[in-house]
Amino acid sequence: MHAGEDEYDGVAYEQLSFREVDWTESALHIRTRSRRTGRTNEFDVEPEWASEALSDPRRLVGSARSRSGIAVLVLGWSPSAPARHGNGFGRLLKVIVIPKDHPPRSRWWGATAMDANRADRRYYEELP
Repeated sequence: MHAGEDEYDGVAYEQLSFREVDWTESALHIRTRSRRTGRTNEFDVEPEWASEALSDPRRLVGSARSRSGIAVLVLGWSPSAPARHGNGFGRLLKVIVIPKDHPPRSRWWGATAMDANRADRRYYEELP
């Protein structure tokens, strides 16, 4: 299994680099979440916002616990995404990526991205 508890293919999660993320296969998927799910309260994510979340210096990285064992989950802050409430910007996103290389280097496929849920936000906010 590639994505373990503390590392991915021998690389500690906090050492993973997400410099190059390819959203070509999933850009439409993340931009149309509300239409696809039929729930107007779902948040549609722009690939740029998801990439910002991956670059967050406070991001949380770990296994996405996928069946394949290859997906990585990142909780990160996107300063350009619309705020959850009211006017303004900034939102915590949950982003799932899959490495293009093994062991992972800096090239990834963007798989999906969504608004972080309440538990995710609480966990992120508890960070030092």
